[in-house]
Amino acid sequence: MLNLPLITLLSSFAQEDPKLDHVVQSLTKSSIELAEAASNYGALKVIFGIFMVMVLVMVVMFIYTIWNLNKKVTVVSESSQQVKEFFDGAADSTIGITEAQILIRREFNCLGHILKYAILRIRFENHIDNKESTVKKVESLVNNEYSELCGLLSNFTCNGKSLSNIFEPQDNEAIKDMVIEQIYIPKDQFTISNMDQSVGMYLNGLKLMYLKKL
Repeated sequence: MLNLPLITLLSSFAQEDPKLDHVVQSLTKSSIELAEAASNYGALKVIFGIFMVMVLVMVVMFIYTIWNLNKKVTVVSESSQQVKEFFDGAADSTIGITEAQILIRREFNCLGHILKYAILRIRFENHIDNKESTVKKVESLVNNEYSELCGLLSNFTCNGKSLSNIFEPQDNEAIKDMVIEQIYIPKDQFTISNMDQSVGMYLNGLKLMYLKKL
């Protein structure tokens, strides 16, 4: 690229020669175009540098976001695994024979208390003269207790079998008959201690029979 003194010198000669003047103008124009090109190239370098910085920032942010998201996903995955392991253990309803025996004993003891209280309450209500109504009341009570007992024991498995399988439908009917019999014992023959012993002995017999089925 021609420098300014050289162009000035050529311009002084060009005033005396038209051809030389044309050459000087061409050189001047080329010099200006080259200067503009160099200036533009420098601007492009600046723009390209800024663009590259922005791209690098975006790449770094993308990598950080992926890393942070992966960290959160890992935490969620570990928490989910812990919850799954907890509920897998809680959902295991298999119990041993000893645990099954304890469960059946406790449930029959509870059933005994419920039936004894029901017998006394129904007798003291003074409505037992209506035997049909009383029988329906007893049937509803025993059916509900029997269903709850079977429903509870159906949640447990022993030796590959559900504990509710040990119950027989006729046992439910036998319990109803026993309760009705105790309700209609004449007042002069009825005592709470005798009723307690009779109900206890009957349920203990059923309990022992069920325990042998395990």
